[in-house]
Amino acid sequence: MATTVLSLSGSAVASQEKNSASPAMVGLEAEGDFSALNQCLLRTYQPYKNGSNVEGVVQSNNYCKYHKLSGYLQRHRWHGWSTMDSVKDKSDYLHVRFVKSCKDSGNQNYRTHGTVRRGTQSGSGSSPSNRFTC
Repeated sequence: MATTVLSLSGSAVASQEKNSASPAMVGLEAEGDFSALNQCLLRTYQPYKNGSNVEGVVQSNNYCKYHKLSGYLQRHRWHGWSTMDSVKDKSDYLHVRFVKSCKDSGNQNYRTHGTVRRGTQSGSGSSPSNRFTC
């Protein structure tokens, strides 16, 4: 699991574990206060193949009052990550399950990506990618 927590001052702390089934997390928290009530965490789950669809989940916890949350389902193209579907600037809470057809798209890498904004501060993070053919 990859966890990145950005404080409102912009400093970052990151940790990495080798469990790709766990979601990556990104968030903002009030500077100097690490209580759960002041944290906004957004989880980006590794996409998976379901028939001829690619599916992925981006979900926040319940502590995101006054934040703007966005989630994306992306695939890697020759020019970089391309967004297949998105939900942008949701307030307070985000839970979205992306389901998009990947039929006839060949062998591709897929990931979910999320952003958290509050005022001028922001954080973003991505799930581990998953490569498969539909």
